[in-house]
Amino acid sequence: MRLPETLKSTTSGIGEPFLQPLFYIYPKDGNTFANQLQLFYGDALFISPIPEENSTSVDAYFPNDVFFDWYTGVALHGKGRVVTLRDIDITHIPIHLRGGSIIPVRSSGAMTTTVLREKSFQLIIAPGLDGKGFGSLYLDDGDSLEQTATVNIEIEYRRGFLYLKGQFHPDSPVRLESITLLGHGPTRNRNRSSPRAGSSPSQPR
Repeated sequence: MRLPETLKSTTSGIGEPFLQPLFYIYPKDGNTFANQLQLFYGDALFISPIPEENSTSVDAYFPNDVFFDWYTGVALHGKGRVVTLRDIDITHIPIHLRGGSIIPVRSSGAMTTTVLREKSFQLIIAPGLDGKGFGSLYLDDGDSLEQTATVNIEIEYRRGFLYLKGQFHPDSPVRLESITLLGHGPTRNRNRSSPRAGSSPSQPR
């Protein structure tokens, strides 16, 4: 999963949509072709809307893959079947993080984009069935027509190590505050607006 800035950078180059139907991600799964309700934001956040008013449950299809609840970090193994998600709060939208993804998120929110750009990042690693994860991060100053201090990083997790490569810039205020590795040990409930802080950046657990 990429931040909106990263998604914009990618979609403007190859025409890939922000919102993607299931068959974009799972083209070999015939059960995804007629699914008009669920969708992906980017290639990592799996959204299962509740179409009925005042309902607290929804029947959601999960392809044969691993998914992690965005709010709790609990793993769900799809196995290509429909799962009934129950006891959903009336203001809650079921969101899962697809296994194999790494997403950077801001450590906290802000009232303006100027202040938000000064906030540090957290990395959320959701290992896939093969134990690996991939993600990316693109940042610019958000104002200039000619960008001279962009950051464009590819992120990979495998065998307990985190690898970052790409274009860095010394003037860019990018700070990594914490790393959360899902699927390893108990995960407590996360605040719905910001993921829980995890282990140190040098030693994800």
